[in-house]
Amino acid sequence: MSGRDRQLAAWNDTVQTRDQQFNLKRTALLKEAARAFSSQGYHATSLDDVAKTLGVTKPALYYYIKNKQEILFECHMLSQDLGDRAFDEHVGKSKLSGPMPRISHMLVLTDKGQLNADLVELLKASYLRSH
Repeated sequence: MSGRDRQLAAWNDTVQTRDQQFNLKRTALLKEAARAFSSQGYHATSLDDVAKTLGVTKPALYYYIKNKQEILFECHMLSQDLGDRAFDEHVGKSKLSGPMPRISHMLVLTDKGQLNADLVELLKASYLRSH
């Protein structure tokens, strides 16, 4: 490979594909919208506000999203993914394996009034063994 070919190869590694650029910009839009929703509330945040903060026009946002509801849905899905990752990391550090840790935590997170005393004790014992 000649020196020029190596330079071109290095350049190609630094230039992002169209899809990578799209995903980075869409992620930036979602993060900024999430910040605005968090600080101002969903209804008080306009797409004009988000566009202004990002330094783009409102019509430019529609290249990345369909509407404000899609942004809210995507923010919700991202938060679910983050919660799942944190939960899985916690379960991964425990001594239990298989579906039991997830199932037991899901049951504990429901209304405890629906659980009988024997099941509560079983779940407590399972939890104590894993920590």
